[in-house]
Amino acid sequence: MCGEALPPKPSGGRRHAKLEPHRAFLLEKVAEKADITMPELAAELAAATCEKADPASLSRWLIRIGYRFKKRMARPVRKGVCEIGG
Repeated sequence: MCGEALPPKPSGGRRHAKLEPHRAFLLEKVAEKADITMPELAAELAAATCEKADPASLSRWLIRIGYRFKKRMARPVRKGVCEIGG
């Protein structure tokens, strides 16, 4: 074996399998609280399963399975223009 080159170890790639076993749990939490933040979701997962996941990983995983999030400020619907002055 002396002098022979070893084959390179696999590198890179994505690890999607880490969150898949917890799919039902994660989707249940998102359904319970639609405005849950990713740090909150990560904390829920860690408390329930002792599995640590980065909030960004959770976000990418949810987007990958079809969830889209867009934060919007709650504003009342304006039906007309307010008159200012007298």
